[in-house]
Amino acid sequence: MPQRYSVTLEVAKDRMTTATVETCSSDKFDKNDCPRHVTVGQDFIRRSLNEPCHKMVSIRINTTGI
Repeated sequence: MPQRYSVTLEVAKDRMTTATVETCSSDKFDKNDCPRHVTVGQDFIRRSLNEPCHKMVSIRINTTGI
């Protein structure tokens, strides 16, 4: 990575990034919904960035008195 770039990580409450494996179907290919380097029938990874997290909701636990 060039020195002029910086990478930061920000933790956001109840947000997540997911990655799922999808297969490029002919319908997806016709709609340009597959990456350029993928052909029909090949798998690719689709990332979803900063989506709401419905399964793992953060809660604050009261630890006073423990």
